[in-house]
Amino acid sequence: MKAIVIGASGQIGYAFYQLLNKGGWEVVLLSRGEISYAIDEDSTTVLHFDKKDKALFRKMMSAGADLVIDLIAFGREDAMQLLTYQKDYSSLIVLSSSSVYCDRDGRTLDEAATTGFPNFDKPISEANPTVEAGEQTYSTRKVALEQELLSGLSIPLTILRPCAIYGAYSHHPREWWLVKRMLDQRPIIPLAYHGRSIFHTTAAALIAKVGLAARPLAQQQIINVGDSRPLSVFEVADVIAAYLGYEGVLLPMDKQVGALDHVGLTPWSIPRSFILDTKRSEEILASQDLTISDYSSSISQYLLYLLDMYGDKKWEYLFPQLAAYPYEQFDYEVEDAYINKG
Repeated sequence: MKAIVIGASGQIGYAFYQLLNKGGWEVVLLSRGEISYAIDEDSTTVLHFDKKDKALFRKMMSAGADLVIDLIAFGREDAMQLLTYQKDYSSLIVLSSSSVYCDRDGRTLDEAATTGFPNFDKPISEANPTVEAGEQTYSTRKVALEQELLSGLSIPLTILRPCAIYGAYSHHPREWWLVKRMLDQRPIIPLAYHGRSIFHTTAAALIAKVGLAARPLAQQQIINVGDSRPLSVFEVADVIAAYLGYEGVLLPMDKQVGALDHVGLTPWSIPRSFILDTKRSEEILASQDLTISDYSSSISQYLLYLLDMYGDKKWEYLFPQLAAYPYEQFDYEVEDAYINKG
């Protein structure tokens, strides 16, 4: 069996590769940049080029595959590219996002800063309404991708909708917000919204496990993927503190307004819970005697990866998506001002 993984350099590519290699697949890893993790050279081919290079992409796809996994598909253009070569492969797994969901008032994660945070009164199922397809935002482009593939593909398709993803080789490690503070021996770590925010976490390894478990169903399907028992920010911090031996104080606090408004604002801090309904994932895994992992049991390898990064290069270089947040992530001076004021 042969699989092509498009966009293989990050956490989800690594997770899929681990399972594919363990399962005896021949694997082609496509990435613009370098692959940092170890590979089995006897069964793995690494190709470095941008998938927008049509000639090279056509050459790779025309060699054929039993499975294509596209982790960097966005919008109609990427959908059309995959549709063009569908005769060359037998099934497709595509990464989408739970950010496509909107609440009954049409509010979404993408526009939360301007329209208000969406309000979901129960876990979000795959049948929940989504944003309209379009080119305006990340989420509208993901819906456009989904719709084009669902309507045009004649082979089995699995669309995965995870939430706050974590895993080794992540380019956007939300946990770094806590890990760096604990390694820097910050005596007090403030947590906005009283640390009660729940932004459903998803292990990259779980995404790969669900995706490959769903493939034998050989149908068109959309599947939410999220850890069992989603944790609050305080619980996430407590799990990480236990692993790192951190003995400081986790300080629940109100969300600040004004000059100190980013204090305690972790990458999971949201005014209302965002929780996925993962019954479909559970059913698929149970059919193969597999289970959904929880955060505590999934995070150890990931934390080892983050510890290896500490003190190596500037974190802004290593984790550009985290560095792009609209506020300073490690403004200890302002944090101290808030703590001392309190």
